[in-house]
Amino acid sequence: MQKTLNRLSLEWWLPMGKFGVFLKKELKDLLTLQSLIPLILILVGFTLLGRMVSSIEVNNAISKNTIAVQNQDNSQMTRQVISQLSQDFQIIDVPANLDELQALAFIAEEGANCYAILPEGFGDTILAGQELAGIRTVCEITSLAVSAMGLYDAEWVAHRAIDDATSTLLIQEGQLNNPGLVKNPIYSTNKTYLNGRSADISARAAAGTVTSQSMLLPVALFVVIVFASQMTAASMANEKSDKTFETLLSMPVSRTTVLIAKMISVGLMGIIYAVVYLIGFSFMGQGSLFGSSPVPLQKLEALGLSLGINHYVLIGADVLLSILVALSLAIIVGVLAKDVKAAQGAISPLIFVVMVPYLISVIADVNTLPIVIRTIVYLIPFSHTFAVVANIYMGNWMLIGIGILYQTVILIVMIILASRIFNSDIALTMNLDFSSRRRLKKQTRT
Repeated sequence: MQKTLNRLSLEWWLPMGKFGVFLKKELKDLLTLQSLIPLILILVGFTLLGRMVSSIEVNNAISKNTIAVQNQDNSQMTRQVISQLSQDFQIIDVPANLDELQALAFIAEEGANCYAILPEGFGDTILAGQELAGIRTVCEITSLAVSAMGLYDAEWVAHRAIDDATSTLLIQEGQLNNPGLVKNPIYSTNKTYLNGRSADISARAAAGTVTSQSMLLPVALFVVIVFASQMTAASMANEKSDKTFETLLSMPVSRTTVLIAKMISVGLMGIIYAVVYLIGFSFMGQGSLFGSSPVPLQKLEALGLSLGINHYVLIGADVLLSILVALSLAIIVGVLAKDVKAAQGAISPLIFVVMVPYLISVIADVNTLPIVIRTIVYLIPFSHTFAVVANIYMGNWMLIGIGILYQTVILIVMIILASRIFNSDIALTMNLDFSSRRRLKKQTRT
């Protein structure tokens, strides 16, 4: 009995035991070039994204330490309030003679997108101590990315800072007749601009509502592209490994006809995915999680933050093109791969290529990135689809048109490449398998 236990322990724990032999075999099969390259690319991608997030957090922190103020009252009280604010914040003094659009352009040069107005009569109302004094915050929505939400905190920061500064001055002057007014002496109203349109609405609420409704769309598209491409590549590789592909090409039918049939089937599948995607998109905003926004729909429409039929057509075109590009590439990889396992390994870099613009679209606004990084991102065809909703809201129609045209060109190139592969012997002789090549090299060396 003891000898049996000792033998089992050696088999399980010694490197040269049976367990070790099987473990080494499985590790050699799994740790291939196809599996290691995506891991390295993912590590590099997450490192770059981490630096991007750190930069965004620094910019948001700076925006929370800066307050832009337009003193239209120009009374002793408002000057004292601004002086009190300057002890804790960097003040941007907005000239009183500027209208709202001019003032937004002025503070944009200073890196801000919100400012507070101290209207005429503010000081008299505070000193009277009978009612709340009103201020007005005016903001411009410059981005709908999650990372930009911190910029619109300037509304709340300005309100709280002016309220606290005014309260402190009233306490210092001993005006304690109405403790409630002394504690919170002001109220604020909001106005937001987007693409020249305006609405009496909080920029934070408007941008947050739209972002919460659309942030899951890149997730859905990412899953659709990855799932459909892997399924298509595996299906093609399975035909090749089962020898049914050779039989198909040897039939008295031109190979171009076979390719067209496969591309049409892929196109139909892409249309089905796109339709399901759009239906889910249209119904997602009606759910309780996304439909319970405090922002009235009329005010969102006033800012242009609503989608019409023409917008859904553009989104559908982008989605369909992205899916067709991915599926066309999957067909080529499936034909060239030796078997299903090789196809899955070869298609894995596509997952990384899709993941990069997906993560960027969730975290940041592509159009605010440096020109070099922005160009690299937009060279990835899928990035145009991930950014299409934000580009529609922001009125970037040229970018949308360029994206549709670019993806169409990529799709045509993929179709031509697939046609040449199908009409050559590569479709039958090519066996894409990096691991087998390494083993062949080792055998030739020995």
